[in-house]
Amino acid sequence: QALTVAQLKRDVRIDGDLSDWSDIKPLHIDGSSQVWTWLKEQTWHGKQDLDAQLYMGYKSDGLYMCVVVQDDFFSQQHDMPNSWRGDSLQLYVDLMADGSDQLGTRYDSNDQVIAIAKSQGHDQMFRTLPPEWQIGFVDVGPITDGQCAITHRQGQTVYEFHLPPRQLFPLQFKSGTTFGFALAVNDADADHKRRQALVTTPPPHQPHALPEFWPVVVLE
Repeated sequence: QALTVAQLKRDVRIDGDLSDWSDIKPLHIDGSSQVWTWLKEQTWHGKQDLDAQLYMGYKSDGLYMCVVVQDDFFSQQHDMPNSWRGDSLQLYVDLMADGSDQLGTRYDSNDQVIAIAKSQGHDQMFRTLPPEWQIGFVDVGPITDGQCAITHRQGQTVYEFHLPPRQLFPLQFKSGTTFGFALAVNDADADHKRRQALVTTPPPHQPHALPEFWPVVVLE
């Protein structure tokens, strides 16, 4: 599976305003086919329960993304690095687009995972899994040189963010660049327990530790 990502023709302000994305066609992450859960019973109860649209674009100064989530209850009571337990995003990036070294070997040296969530009263990006230092020159912890805005109103949460080239080194932000990428949209409800996630990996797989199933992104 491949996702093509267009070069942005306008500046994007990281403020949760969707008008900056009006000329980008989103990827619909549909709960009827893309929900993942480890539970035996049904967890998804329609678009009002969980639905998402993913917008992606790039410029020479890095990767821009906006994820619009429909969710009937917003719940996030877990600080980084445990934000995955509540409403949040997890980005999975395979810098070399090579899957794993061997099937079933989990993450390899050029994979990384970035969490995006409200944490300690702030909108945060936090790298929970870094690539090897000699590949990416980044470490576990908060990402402070990017931008992130998370807004929530009337059953809709907007995650908008910018990752500069340093955070995704050695990727080059130009036409023809490829990398592996997957997204998990984590969902907790009124009891503040996570029961499901929308994912961009093919069913029945979820992204965690399975880079061979992450779609490939191609920059146009």
